[in-house]
Amino acid sequence: MRFIMGIFFTDGHERLVQQVSDGGALFSSIECHLYVYKASRVGPSGFDRFPEGRTMVERMLRGSMILSSGMDSMPLLHPTDSHAFEVVRRESSRGCLSFGPPDSELRGDVDALQHLHHELKKQKLRKRFGHTLPPDPPASLRSLFHGERIDSMLLQFVLRHSPYACLWMWGEFGLHFLSLSQNAGGASDFVKAAALEQGIELIAVDSSCDIPSW
Repeated sequence: MRFIMGIFFTDGHERLVQQVSDGGALFSSIECHLYVYKASRVGPSGFDRFPEGRTMVERMLRGSMILSSGMDSMPLLHPTDSHAFEVVRRESSRGCLSFGPPDSELRGDVDALQHLHHELKKQKLRKRFGHTLPPDPPASLRSLFHGERIDSMLLQFVLRHSPYACLWMWGEFGLHFLSLSQNAGGASDFVKAAALEQGIELIAVDSSCDIPSW
């Protein structure tokens, strides 16, 4: 197999601390990798720059759920049948989290978040007609995002109830992501499987400073 594309990856804990709020030290036991897509070892970076990178994102997010930071940081759940690449590219600058198939407990919290969204829409109508507003239904994931950062305790909850999660970001590496897991290999196995399927080389480096910017 001839590799013509590559993904640089390295430890991502330093960047993870920058992306979470109140408690970055809690992530010492979490597996975390930074992944940056390159056209070649010296080419432009970013999953958004090349058709192969977009295909890779779609493959990696197959079966995942995607939450992003909406108005007032209220998380938005994106349909799993939507184009995953377009979602993470659009939402990465505001805050975007994807995670693997959830267990029943996390699925229940996602459903509670959806229910909250429906109830808030109803409350807008009640308010318009002067009706008394009932209390908001509970939804713990409501507090997941703090602006462009993410709540560390809720992120840990997601990781306890799904095999992996990704924080999608936009920056000097174009569209890139942090892959997280509490299980050994969980932060990399699904990326390795997608890369092998696409014929893309994974290139380990010591730090993000060793990832060429061009």
